[in-house]
Amino acid sequence: MMLEPLMEKKLETLAKASELSLTCELRKHLPREGAEARVEWRIKSRPSIDRKLERRRSQGRSDTFVNDLLGFRIIVSHVGLVEQAVITIKEWIMCSGALDLVEIRNYFESPVSELYRSVHLDTRIVAADCTEIATFSGVEFQVTSYLQNFVASISHDLFYIKHDSEGDPEAVKMLMRRVFRNLVEVDVDVADAFKVLSK
Repeated sequence: MMLEPLMEKKLETLAKASELSLTCELRKHLPREGAEARVEWRIKSRPSIDRKLERRRSQGRSDTFVNDLLGFRIIVSHVGLVEQAVITIKEWIMCSGALDLVEIRNYFESPVSELYRSVHLDTRIVAADCTEIATFSGVEFQVTSYLQNFVASISHDLFYIKHDSEGDPEAVKMLMRRVFRNLVEVDVDVADAFKVLSK
């Protein structure tokens, strides 16, 4: 699937406007506890789209709708802020006029990987000037903490980008499990420290 230049430009325009607006909402509704919430976005690359569609074909699925053609990652200071960030994003989506919320998946409560924790909010594009994009693509918001994002970034490069390199992948997984356990504990401890101060 190739994005026409005009469609890509419309996605970029939607992304930049959303980034500014969402950042303002998060500043209004989230307490400043450590680092400020950060909003990042990307348009999915062609190789990444192809890998996703190939995985679906191997599972016997024929749909070509890409739920995360435009993806946002919202990174908050610690896990204690994730829930409020999700509430803020849901309210922002409902008021946006450009997106409809379709599904929420909580990978903190129901992990699909031992090295990944995030909340995903999948949306469909309903903006009037993006109808041609809306037929095959959606926008996904991922909400996580700085420490969880750190682990996810490393895991992505180790297990997706370097998946066909030589070496011992099981040894790498064991190392990453140890890193992940330690960071999860630190993330919770940071959230608890801010709770103690707020009492």
